[in-house]
Amino acid sequence: MVYALAFVDSISDTANVRLNLTSPPWAARPAGTSFGPPPRRRSAVSTLLTDGEAIPASVYGNRMLTLSLYLAADGDTAATQLQLLSRELDRPANILRYTPGTTNSIYFLTLPSDFNAVDWDPVAKLVTVNVLAQPFGYGLKQTAVAAATLYADPAHPGAFLNANPFFETDVSGWASSGGTFVRSTAQFHQGAASGLLTPDGVTATVLAETVHVVFAAGAGPSYRGQAWVRCAVSRNVVLNLDWYTSANAYISSTALTLAVTLNTWTLLEVAGDAPTTAGRVGLSVTMTGTPPASNTLFIDEAWSAPVGHSGANGCYVDIPAGAVLGDVETPCDVTVDSTHLYDNAVQPKSVLAVRRRGTPVLAPLLLQAEAMTTGTTTTIQANDANYSGAGQNFMRSTFSTTTMLGRLSKNPFPASSGVDVRGTYRVFARVRKSVSGDTISVQFQYSYGAFTVTNDAVVVPNVTVNQLVDVGLCTFPVGPDPVFDGYSNVELPVDNTGVSVQVNAQRSAGTGTLDFDYLLFVPADDCLAMLDWANETLTTLTVHVDGISETVWAAGSGTVYSFSPSTLAGRFPRLSPNVAQRLYLVPVVGNIAAETVGYTYTVSVTYFPRYLYVRPAAT
Repeated sequence: MVYALAFVDSISDTANVRLNLTSPPWAARPAGTSFGPPPRRRSAVSTLLTDGEAIPASVYGNRMLTLSLYLAADGDTAATQLQLLSRELDRPANILRYTPGTTNSIYFLTLPSDFNAVDWDPVAKLVTVNVLAQPFGYGLKQTAVAAATLYADPAHPGAFLNANPFFETDVSGWASSGGTFVRSTAQFHQGAASGLLTPDGVTATVLAETVHVVFAAGAGPSYRGQAWVRCAVSRNVVLNLDWYTSANAYISSTALTLAVTLNTWTLLEVAGDAPTTAGRVGLSVTMTGTPPASNTLFIDEAWSAPVGHSGANGCYVDIPAGAVLGDVETPCDVTVDSTHLYDNAVQPKSVLAVRRRGTPVLAPLLLQAEAMTTGTTTTIQANDANYSGAGQNFMRSTFSTTTMLGRLSKNPFPASSGVDVRGTYRVFARVRKSVSGDTISVQFQYSYGAFTVTNDAVVVPNVTVNQLVDVGLCTFPVGPDPVFDGYSNVELPVDNTGVSVQVNAQRSAGTGTLDFDYLLFVPADDCLAMLDWANETLTTLTVHVDGISETVWAAGSGTVYSFSPSTLAGRFPRLSPNVAQRLYLVPVVGNIAAETVGYTYTVSVTYFPRYLYVRPAAT
C-alpha cells in the first residue's frame, strides 16, 4: 500500500502543504507506519451488591501515530529536511493529512510530538516519529441542514403535499369509497366549511382519500399527516398515509387508529417513513366495520407534508438516516439568523435540543389547548390569528376562586403508544394574561392511574403578550421503566393507556383572564441547551451555537463579532451517523414583546465527520 502523508494548514481539499512526507526526498515505509484506532477510556463502578461493573462513562483517548520515514538525501539536504520535520512536530497544533491508498483523505489534529529514532547513514536516513494526535480523524466540513426555514409556530406544517385540506369551496382533490364525500357548512373546525363523509351502510370500509401525490421516490425523510374529525357517534376512526409506486400501485399504509367521542372535534396525527419503492402518497380517513349511514364524519384541516429538512417546519428540522457521515457522533455548529432572537427589554431565552434515537417524528411534541378537555372556568374561544392552529384555536380561564385548580387535561397523552414515546421532556406552555399586573401561576402535572407527578408552580411574567413559560420536566412512562424485556435487548413500548397530562392555574390577585395556546414537549435526555441571550443587539448578525468550539458567537459579513457573553446551560448539540435525528429550536422563551406565531428563522447545521481509521469513498 502506498501512503500519502503531509502536514497541511487546514482540513480542505485545497489545503496548503507545509511538508510532504511522501514526496522526494521523503518516502513512507508502510511496514513501520501505524495509524491504529484510538483507545477507549472507561470509568468503571462496582459494588458487592451486583455482578459485574457498570460503565457510567467512556471516551476515546488521544492516539499515537507512528511514522516510519525514509529520507534519501545527502547530509546538508537531509539536515534541512529534518529541521522542517522538527518544526512541524513542535507546533502546538497541526494537521496531518493521511491517504492510505483510499479515494478520500483523512485529517488528524496533532499535538506537539517527538522523534522516536533517527538512523543517520551517509546514503540513506531512517526516521521514526511518534505523533500524538486527538482521537479522531476528520473528513471535510459537511452540511447537515442547508438554510432551512423554521417557524416559531410548532404546529406549522411547512408545505402541504395534498391540495384542498380545508374544503372551503369544494372537495376537489379528494375521492370517496363506500359512501359520499361532499362539502358541508353544518360543522367546521376552521374557516366556514368541512368535508362530510356519509357511509352507504353496506360497504365494509368507508373512506375519503386525497389524490395520490407524486414525491421524490425512494425511502427518505419521514412524512406526516393530520386531520380533525367529528363523528356523529363514538367509534374508531383511522388516519392513513397510503404508499404507492410511481405507477400508482398500492404498497402499504402507515396508520393511526383512535377512538373518537361523538360530536367532538378530535385531532388525528400519523407519521412514517416512505417505503423504498414508493413514489406517491395519499392521505385517507377511514371507518371500518361496515359503518351505518348514521355514522357521518366531518373532516377538516386534513393534510400530508414532508418532515424532511428541505422544507419549512415548525420549530424543528429533521435529518434523515444516512445524511450524517462518519463513524461516531460529532459536535455540530448550528447557525441561526438573529432577527427575532433578541429583545433588549426582556432578553428572552432559546432552547436547542436533539433527539437521535428511534423515529424522532413519533416522539411527543405538541398538544394544542383546543384538543384538551376543559376544566374549571375554562372555555374554548373563537379563532385568533395570534394563536397557533386554526378554527377555535385557544382556551381561556376566567377564574372564580383563588385556588390552584385543573384548567385543561388530556387523557391519553401521548396520542399513541410505542418505544419512541419514552424519554424525559422539557415542557413549555404558551399563555397570555389579559391584565399585566395580575398574579397568575401555572402548574404542569402528569399521571398514570393513582401515580401523579406535580411540578412546581410558575408565576407568569407581568406582560399581556403571548409567551412561552417553562413549566418543568415530565417523563414517559410515568414511574419505573425497565426499558428492556429482561436480557433480550428488546425495547418495551411505552403504553399510553391511562397516562394523562394536566395544566393547573391560579389567580391569587387581580381580575383578568389567562389564555392557553399549546403545550410544547422538547426532548431533554440527550442534548438539551438553554441559551440565555446577552445584553447586545444581534439583529444584523448570524448567531452560532458552536458545539465544535463549545462557544456561542456571532458573525456578520464574514467577520466574527464579539458580544457580551451569552450563557448556555446543558449540552451543546451533537449529531450521530446513520440514524434519523431531529433538531429542535424553540427560538423565544420568555415575554418578548413582539413574539408572534408567524415569525420564521433560517437555520443551518454543519459538522466535521469523525472517523476511527479511514474514510470510505462513499462518505
